[in-house]
Amino acid sequence: MNQEKWQMVLANFDELSFIDTGFYRIRETENGYKIAYLAPGPCGEKVQNPEITLEKNSDGVNPVSLIDLESTPIVRLQAADQEQLLVATDALLDKFLQAKALTFS
Repeated sequence: MNQEKWQMVLANFDELSFIDTGFYRIRETENGYKIAYLAPGPCGEKVQNPEITLEKNSDGVNPVSLIDLESTPIVRLQAADQEQLLVATDALLDKFLQAKALTFS
């Protein structure tokens, strides 16, 4: 996971921001963060698409779990799925950056 990209996202987003078609959320937890794109549901609820839990460590943060309730079937990944978690985390960070037209080099 690219820690510089994460820091850029963290610096440019509030806890909850609506941009274009959905909500972008960063929530601090006891052990790290939860970062999510929330799609509007049919009844006005916010549906995780996906939500990734990041755990703080000495190197920054690492993804430890993912849930995507918008996918069919529902996607759940844990730490054992580290390669898939890293790919999904980078994709979500890119989505955050694209939402605000931020560039990362």
